Amino acid sequence: MKIKWIDVTLLTVSMGAALFAAYMRIQCTLVGYQIGDLKDQESRLMDERSSLKMTLAKLTSKQNLTILASKDPMHHDPFEVLAAIESQEPNSRN
Repeated sequence: MKIKWIDVTLLTVSMGAALFAAYMRIQCTLVGYQIGDLKDQESRLMDERSSLKMTLAKLTSKQNLTILASKDPMHHDPFEVLAAIESQEPNSRN
């Protein structure tokens, strides 16, 4: 039985299409995993942002700004002041 060129061509095109479809499925799956990782990262960053906003709010409260203003601004670290303030609070989380 003699194989015709059209049969070889159709077989080659069909195999190429199947390989391309498999490649695209794999790429879509990999992109899906990357999206999941990025969503996890977004969640972590949003939590960190929230924590930083709370710290900023504590540092810039009227009471804490008064404490900061009463000290020499060149010789203190705001985070050290915040730690001292938090240790004085009755509801501090230790």
